[in-house]
Amino acid sequence: HAERAASKANTIRSFHHEESMEALARLKGKTTQQFYFNLTSIPDEELITSAELRVYRDQVMGAAPPNNNNSSRNSSISDGAPVGGFHRINIYEIFGVPTAPGRDPLARLLDTRLVQDSLSRWESFDV
Repeated sequence: HAERAASKANTIRSFHHEESMEALARLKGKTTQQFYFNLTSIPDEELITSAELRVYRDQVMGAAPPNNNNSSRNSSISDGAPVGGFHRINIYEIFGVPTAPGRDPLARLLDTRLVQDSLSRWESFDV
């Protein structure tokens, strides 16, 4: 459905994240990077039909390259956890601040991907 919406679009905008508002934090043992985008420049009479987040990710140093002879080691998942050179990228929309101290903010999962950590490349997510 993102391709259909993009084909009807007559305007494409690019937004840069606001670095002064970002923080690298540790939540429940997972590394989290937060990006903030100021969308107030979009006129009220315009409608966003689709959006894409593009992130460049670097190869994890020391990660083994994919081994085609032993693909089960490089592509297996055990109990939903990546095994053998993979990690998962989850993209969430965050709504406001946590409702109480020590609680997570209200969030909605927008996109997710299992990626190979031995490769540097662009990742594109529908948001």
